[in-house]
Amino acid sequence: MTEQTQPETYKSRLRQYQRRGDMIIWVGAGLAGLIGLANTSTFNTAPGFLRALEVTAIVIGAAFFGSARVKFEWEATLIRRKIQDGANATSNLPAENPWPKDAEASWNSAFFCLLAAGLIMLVCFWWQVSWHI
Repeated sequence: MTEQTQPETYKSRLRQYQRRGDMIIWVGAGLAGLIGLANTSTFNTAPGFLRALEVTAIVIGAAFFGSARVKFEWEATLIRRKIQDGANATSNLPAENPWPKDAEASWNSAFFCLLAAGLIMLVCFWWQVSWHI
């Protein structure tokens, strides 16, 4: 059985962009939490290469989160402008308005960096525990 999808409207796309922007903020807060953990004495006892990997993943992830946020916000702005210029918010979105692949790529890359930073942080903590048993 195939699922019937309704045509996307300006309003539904705008809602998707706003939701993605909210998600970026909340998931980015997780990245900020890792920054806080990176200031602990447990983290500082891990080997330098692990700490360097952690900081690198955090910085690159933050850059990707910022890029994704700006790109999705820009796309939302373009939709708002079209509505302000007279487009009906409930009318179908034209085919020339595809989902922004570059913004999605930034989001995916940022999320990957967050996961990598979280795993590296776990390794740092387990490294410290394994040396003090």
